[in-house]
Amino acid sequence: MQLIVVVEANNKSKTDYMYIKQIIDCIFVPRSIQLVPIYAGNKSQVIKQDKKIFGHIKSYKGKSEVVIVVDVDDNDDVLNKSIEQHCRVHKYHIVYMNKDIEEVFWGKSASEKEKIELARKFANIKEVKLNQYALFEKDPKNKDKSSNLAMVLKELRNNIESKQ
Repeated sequence: MQLIVVVEANNKSKTDYMYIKQIIDCIFVPRSIQLVPIYAGNKSQVIKQDKKIFGHIKSYKGKSEVVIVVDVDDNDDVLNKSIEQHCRVHKYHIVYMNKDIEEVFWGKSASEKEKIELARKFANIKEVKLNQYALFEKDPKNKDKSSNLAMVLKELRNNIESKQ
């Protein structure tokens, strides 16, 4: 299976993807998927990545799943609803980080400079323990410092295993 992960971060810093890759590596052991990151650059651009997504799907011989990862920023209800609608229409999975990925993994917001340092520090952790983080939240939009990342990824993994 090919797992396409669309993140808000840009392809220079790649901060969000560093966290997500670590969690994917914990859940898909051994790595039984082809992982494809797409860097949107910011939240408003995540729903404008379909051309890249469809290109990866077309070039892959097998099943593809798409996961859109976004922060739950203040006052983004209209954009959040637009992203949710887009995911429903295209059958993408949506993962929320409340309020952002640094709050989920470190319990605090971070400056742009700190984001890169924290992401690199997390990427270098040898054994990530999923139960240390609130990654199984069913409704992360309404619970601070939480996400549904692990819940969505485990569901995808279970779907793959049940079809083998």
